[in-house]
Amino acid sequence: MNDYIRILQRDYTAAESVVAWGGEDNDPPVYGKVYLAVKPAGGLTLSDATKTFIKNTILKDRNIVSVTPEITDPDYLYIKVDTTIKYNSIETDLTAATIQSQISNTIYQYGQTELGLFADQFRYSPLIKKIDETESAVESSLTSVKLKRTFTPTLNVSSSYTLKFSNQIPVVNGVAQLSSTQFSHEDDNGILRTGCELQDTDGTLQVFRTSGADRIVVANNVGTIAYASGNVALTTFKPTAIADGTANVEVTVALSSNDIKPLREQILLISNNDITVSMIDTGGTGQTTAVDATTTSVTTSATTSTSSSSY
Repeated sequence: MNDYIRILQRDYTAAESVVAWGGEDNDPPVYGKVYLAVKPAGGLTLSDATKTFIKNTILKDRNIVSVTPEITDPDYLYIKVDTTIKYNSIETDLTAATIQSQISNTIYQYGQTELGLFADQFRYSPLIKKIDETESAVESSLTSVKLKRTFTPTLNVSSSYTLKFSNQIPVVNGVAQLSSTQFSHEDDNGILRTGCELQDTDGTLQVFRTSGADRIVVANNVGTIAYASGNVALTTFKPTAIADGTANVEVTVALSSNDIKPLREQILLISNNDITVSMIDTGGTGQTTAVDATTTSVTTSATTSTSSSSY
């Protein structure tokens, strides 16, 4: 496998990161093939024409007889970071919004420098240290991380999808560990319901909608979640529309560990849209401020205020 990596890195200099594995290690196994996932220096994926060029020009004459190379895209997973910052406004001339922006940038830059290549792992403690050191007025931070995947379902067709988070998901009785963006879906009686989402319960995936504070199950069993492996398997999933107007559904899971490890062709990223920063002023202003990458708001609540984005 290392020979393929060396050849590709030498003869295709536009590759920023490469990983290779034998077909026997693929899921499912495909014998007689070797797989190479390539992250280009510019952008996230290679064009089909570039993949063909690599396969038929760069690797063809160097390939082992009876072994066929396949060029694939990286498998991207996005880390969602939600942090609440306690700071003392008396100790700084900076506004809450400025500190929030700096902390958001600290988190984003951590992703840019520490993540983005195959085998790059997310380490929680170094990020927390960087957050706390962003501004001297910061007294403490409370940060949670989750893992998000995006997939494009076929509308109006009952289909199966496998989402590999590759990190352990906790089991908490009565508390769903999986969430999603909204879509429309028929209930078990064939009635179309809007504002639907995914949740897990005892290893089973369900489609639900909300009515006030209540969750109403729309489809009782559309797949399974393997908490130990972090694999999510959707079956008989048949959305009819995506609520935000895109073609994609985003699925987010909680994690048993704050440290996150990608598997083989997976790459971890942090997007600006996945950073939420909330501020609590301990200096006596009585204000709690919440901000994300695109929206700023100020409230006069004495407790923690949070903000969220839809992507």
